[in-house]
Amino acid sequence: MRSQIAAGVCLSCALSVAVVLGTYAKPPLATQQEPNGKSPETNEGVPEHVFYEQLFSLLVALNNSDDYQKQAALTDVQRSSLERTAKECQREIAAQDAKAQITIRALREKRTNQKPPDSFLPPPPPEIAELQRERDAIVLRHRDRLREALGEDAFRRVTEGAKTIVQISVESASPTH
Repeated sequence: MRSQIAAGVCLSCALSVAVVLGTYAKPPLATQQEPNGKSPETNEGVPEHVFYEQLFSLLVALNNSDDYQKQAALTDVQRSSLERTAKECQREIAAQDAKAQITIRALREKRTNQKPPDSFLPPPPPEIAELQRERDAIVLRHRDRLREALGEDAFRRVTEGAKTIVQISVESASPTH
């Protein structure tokens, strides 16, 4: 069980990092974009889907929401909503990752007979980009559910408190052409 959780967290992180570093995929959903066409971000340029996925992932993996409850001054009912939302999000993410693994295996099997690409990394196939957009949308949908369950003030406190707990730094990587 412990190794399954670790594997799930690693896969979750790997997929998130791949999209963030690759910057190949389109923004999560048109409705989730800011008026300037950019994906919404938390502080220091971390896209919201990455930030909240890591928040939910850590809550589930560590099975400890005490710090978040204290940081955000949450009631026990709000804490339960936070835990439930995190678990539901991680379940949906795991199902999406399983779909992605099947698609990736099929694409790899197809590629075994093809000439390897030159010295550059091609963009991911459209199927993978779509699966990633769906994955990002899952996280943002759960972020919105959490906001609705907690109310705007408590949600803001959770987000601000989580920023001191969840430390993510993002550096852009340019593809080699």
